[in-house]
Amino acid sequence: MDGKILPLGSVVTLKDGDGSVLMIVSRASVIEDRKKAFFL
Repeated sequence: MDGKILPLGSVVTLKDGDGSVLMIVSRASVIEDRKKAFFL
């Protein structure tokens, strides 16, 4: 991840994906604990 925060409503494609497009519709917090990521 390169640290960019895109605005809600942005349309993106995934690297190495199948070409599907996704729209960012919400945000979630990511917390790391003992090198494991947790999404809230």
